[in-house]
Amino acid sequence: MKKERDDSRLLSLKITRIMKITAILILTGILQVSAVTYAQEHRISVAVENGTFYDVVSQIEKQSEFMFFYKSEEIDNNQRINLKVKDKLVSEILSEITKNNNLTYKITGKHIIITKATTTSQAPRKITGIITDENGEPIIGANIVEKGTTNGTITDIDGRFSLDVADKSVLIVSYIGYDTQTISVTSKSSYNIKLAEDTKALEEVVVIGYGSARKKDVTGALTRVNVTEKETIPNVNPVQALRGSVAGVRVIDTGMAGADGTIQVRGTTSITASNDPLIVLDGVPFSGGRLSDINTNDIETIDVLKDASITAIYGAKGGNGVVVVTTKSAKAGKIQVSFNAHLSTSHLSKKLDLMNSAEFARYQYEWSACNGSRSSNAKFFRANFGNPQDLDMYYSLPTHDWQDEVMGENPINYSTNVTIGGGTDKMRFTASLTQSEDKGIIMGSGVRRTNLNIKTAIDITKNLTLHINPKFTFRRDQGAGGDNIGTGGIIDVLRYRPTNGLREFGYIDPSYADPDEEALFTYTNPKSDIAINQQNKYAYNYTNAISLEWKPVKGLVLRTEATLSLNWKDQYRFWGALTGEGTKNNSLPVASIQKDQSFKYIWTNTASYGFSIKDKHNFSMLLGQEIYHSQNKKNFQKNRYFPRAFEAGQAWDNMGFGTPQLHHFRLQIALLLSLGRQVITITTNTYSL
Repeated sequence: MKKERDDSRLLSLKITRIMKITAILILTGILQVSAVTYAQEHRISVAVENGTFYDVVSQIEKQSEFMFFYKSEEIDNNQRINLKVKDKLVSEILSEITKNNNLTYKITGKHIIITKATTTSQAPRKITGIITDENGEPIIGANIVEKGTTNGTITDIDGRFSLDVADKSVLIVSYIGYDTQTISVTSKSSYNIKLAEDTKALEEVVVIGYGSARKKDVTGALTRVNVTEKETIPNVNPVQALRGSVAGVRVIDTGMAGADGTIQVRGTTSITASNDPLIVLDGVPFSGGRLSDINTNDIETIDVLKDASITAIYGAKGGNGVVVVTTKSAKAGKIQVSFNAHLSTSHLSKKLDLMNSAEFARYQYEWSACNGSRSSNAKFFRANFGNPQDLDMYYSLPTHDWQDEVMGENPINYSTNVTIGGGTDKMRFTASLTQSEDKGIIMGSGVRRTNLNIKTAIDITKNLTLHINPKFTFRRDQGAGGDNIGTGGIIDVLRYRPTNGLREFGYIDPSYADPDEEALFTYTNPKSDIAINQQNKYAYNYTNAISLEWKPVKGLVLRTEATLSLNWKDQYRFWGALTGEGTKNNSLPVASIQKDQSFKYIWTNTASYGFSIKDKHNFSMLLGQEIYHSQNKKNFQKNRYFPRAFEAGQAWDNMGFGTPQLHHFRLQIALLLSLGRQVITITTNTYSL
């Protein structure tokens, strides 16, 4: 009997299990049929005008139960879609929007999967060829690239090449100094390609030492920067324009607002002396100012002279290369006024994850417990952070993120320029006024500039022209720089404590508190570092160039030019009592004032003569003489032991309250230079029998 009951129980369990499985299969089938039926019968309406693929997908999901799956990088969101349908199947709408996007779709239940359409690639075939110039000479090292791919090669010593390409592809053939050609691949397997010289680039007139020449006549290494291309970049200065534009020229940023950066044309040529190139502005050495002070809107051309053969005319001054900047000249015509303005903002791109108040208090407790006794570190901890049993309170106290408070500003930078120019054929002028401000993300830092540039050309006679070019530049720099925040520079901001413990919400009676200890807690605020470590710089530069140019006969140009330059530079520096400089001076403030004045004049006389024979043989010569005089005066005063409570402005206005150290420096230089250059270009024809 017992065995019969067990068999009945097993049979009942089996029947129950079979019924459950059958029910699950039936339910799954019903759901699948329901999903297929839903996909085949559900209709929606879509209206998208000049929209994107995502706009259509969004409307489908809102009107249905479908869910889309796709990779964002496979979707071209720049392609615009115009679609207006009513009561259409989802499959019909998907076919419409994917047919021109190289996409395909698959509907699985209520899931729609969008993928990139796979195309069957044709087997590549090999083509060969030879590339020559207009005279039939092979071009070595010409580039041949299959358009739209990275598949390419270069020609060998005989100008020949071999490349595997797809059928009906397009080849791009290029070489320096020649026009780029586009070749369509046909059924041929061999190609003879002839490249023509880029005459436009070769005929371009470039500025060299004390004159100009056609680019094809210059044998030295010279590069012209495309200034027009840089004008589309907001608030770019000439230093930034050189970055990535000239092969072999290195631009190193210091990170400070408005900083020039370091320009190296020939690399590091000296360990102790300067590696900066000579800056020549409108034919005059621009030693009194900075390259970044020149407004990009005023620049006509920038030519970088690299090797010794082309910079030798400048003597030792051009030993590190020469950057020749030419501003826009006065042009005849109706008076025109133009206005340009740029507005931008800057911010810290990335922050580090640092301790919050609770984590820092816990760290201080663990350090004190492991490194001190009850009478030393432990006592110090309790006095400044409270009872260790109450550390949980720091979770509710504010945390100072000094990255945000010191470098978290989002300053608004601007640059405005007004230019007016025009005149008659005999008298032309252009005037440009620029005002700009570049604030740093570090609080209290920034640069403000004002530039005025005027050019006037007067034709006294048919062959005699007078040029007048006054310039004025003002620059104000604020901030001691990232290296002068506290004692360890900007990197120390990451080490500053996020909380001052009980001082955040408690009161310490100053009658029994240690002043140095309290000042130390104040100093652990980077904002206090900046307040007691300040620097202001002011620079004024005035330059006026007057020249006479006479062309008595064809090809002969006689030119005399006098340039007067006046420069004033003031630098104010203050170190608080707790800075590194202050602690070295009895923990008292230190202040310094430096004033530089310079007076320079340059008188240059040149005679240049050039002629051509049958437009094939070109001769040019230049002979000149230059007088350069420079007089500099430097006053430097550094006072120390100011009253401890003195701030920067008080110290600068009352230098007598400190112990003075006064230094005078005078330098007078008179230099007589003679210069000359001779260029002969002979073009020959080669005949073969």
